[in-house]
Amino acid sequence: QFISELGASGSPHGTLLNFAGFVPSSILLLISIAASHRVLPKTGINRLGLALFALFAVLMAIAAYFTCDFECRPDNPTFAHIVHINTALPAYLSAILGLGVIGYNADAWAAEPSIKRFGLGLMLAQFALLFNLNPDIAYVGALQRLLESSLYLWWIYLTIRMRPYGPDGSAAN
Repeated sequence: QFISELGASGSPHGTLLNFAGFVPSSILLLISIAASHRVLPKTGINRLGLALFALFAVLMAIAAYFTCDFECRPDNPTFAHIVHINTALPAYLSAILGLGVIGYNADAWAAEPSIKRFGLGLMLAQFALLFNLNPDIAYVGALQRLLESSLYLWWIYLTIRMRPYGPDGSAAN
């Protein structure tokens, strides 16, 4: 099952999950992105990466507000379902590209050259996961959870690696 089915209209705990889980996590993600903006060197590429990742957080909050219809595969979708479904692909694309851009530019702010190589490899794996999110695949929910987990874990790793550097890229005191 897609993650969206947990918060779908008519699901037992959908409203609670959306407004106590998905929306707050999007807000917390936006706060961490804003904090990272203060730490990363102020380059256009870093700003682009952060903006793309922030777009992911915003689109995920929109998807939590506009839930998919029960079981997420209706014959006659509602407006909310259409909005929900049409935010998913742009959300994932912006997250993958945003984190990819930040990782690609890591040479400019991190002492570890492995960040760039690992980030590019992970970005390719995330694209492979994204383009295999086919509802006809029996394990599509596992693929989606793996994709989302890899996005959040990569973000956590990057923010940990950003910490020692100041806004100009120099080591923080």
